[in-house]
This record gives sequence, structure tokens and C-alpha cells, in this order.
Amino acid sequence: MRYAKDLVGDRQFIDIREWHRAKLLEPSPGKNREFTLRLEGGEWITSIRVEVKPEQVVLSYQDRLPGDKPEWRELREWVDLSFSSCNYGGRRRPWFICPMPDCRRRVAVLYLEGSIFVCRGCASLTYQCRRLDPRHRALLRCQKIRARLGGSLSVTDPFPNRPKGMRWATYHRLKAKADELELKGDPEGLNRAERRLPPGSTIPSSLLFSAIQKRAPGY
Repeated sequence: MRYAKDLVGDRQFIDIREWHRAKLLEPSPGKNREFTLRLEGGEWITSIRVEVKPEQVVLSYQDRLPGDKPEWRELREWVDLSFSSCNYGGRRRPWFICPMPDCRRRVAVLYLEGSIFVCRGCASLTYQCRRLDPRHRALLRCQKIRARLGGSLSVTDPFPNRPKGMRWATYHRLKAKADELELKGDPEGLNRAERRLPPGSTIPSSLLFSAIQKRAPGY
């Protein structure tokens, strides 16, 4: 099956949240700050030199043109920045402004489209979960909650315990959400039934056949 949109995971990208956490956007006294960023996951661009200005960053990089004898060309891209205030004080949160003139969306991530970095919408990209049906999408979200709690991703395993340092209210909220998602992804309750079985046991074939009848069209 061919899809109309590529996945975000298939493109090289830059994430301003990572720069913010690493304090790479902090101003340097008397001059603009510069740093070099290594890119992975592609063969066309290997590194970017970033010049940080008060309301803008300048990206300098080499773009490798496709062909029998690929050539490198020097490119520069100017990306405006926007800042939003944090709810509880602290450093202002930075955002990229998509460089496309007819877009100018405020985003955290820019993706390589051709030879420039643009937002996800301008690059016509989508997420893996959006290619899934509602049942599998719910199970994927349930697995993400389990991963956040440091437990097994398998919904047939016991639900993870509360991590040290997590508030009980947060843990109960996540568990309630995971239970809701599991019910959407497994309405027949096969995963819950398997959790209750003794080790080494299997679900009776009659129950499996009944569940298949409910899922299959035409029954």
C-alpha cells in the first residue's frame, strides 16, 4: 500500500526544545552565539552551523545534490523565532516560525524538505499512529503510558507499579487512561483474560473464535 504522506521519522529534523534544554539559545555577551549540530538519519546533510540572534537563527549547511556524481553546495536559511512565557516563570519558551511565506506557523520542530527546513504541514508529513485503525491506535497509546511508567509494553503483562517520585494522583490518572485505551483496543477482553490465566495456559479456542466472529466483517 502506498501512502499520500511520508512519515516524520523518515526525515531529518531540528528540534528547538532540545536546544532550549541544552541552553544553546542563551545570548553571549557582545556577540551572537554559534554552535554546530550533528544530524543523523540521512545522507544529504551531516551537520548544521547555527548562529543565534535575538529573534532569529541562521542555519548554515552543505546540501548534497542527487546524481551520478553528487556535488555539495553551501546553503543558508534564516528562521525567525517566537517566545512564549512559562506558566510558573523561568526562561521563555522558544519556537520556530516556519520559513514558508504562506505558512509562518509557530512550531517546535522543522523537517528537511528538499533543501530547506519547514514545518510538518508544509512538508506533508504524518505520524505512524495516524496510519493505524482506531483499535491499534488505542493500544499504541496504552503502550506509551506503560513505557512512561517504566514497565512492559505488552498489555498482557501486569500494569507497571508507580515509579518512585511520581505523585499518586498522576499514577492513578495514567492508569485510568490506560484502562480506557485498552478497552478501546481490546473490547472483547482477550488481553485481560490472558493476564488472569496461570503461567503457561492459553485462552480457550471457543473464546478466541467468538472474538474473531465479532471482529470480522460479515458475521
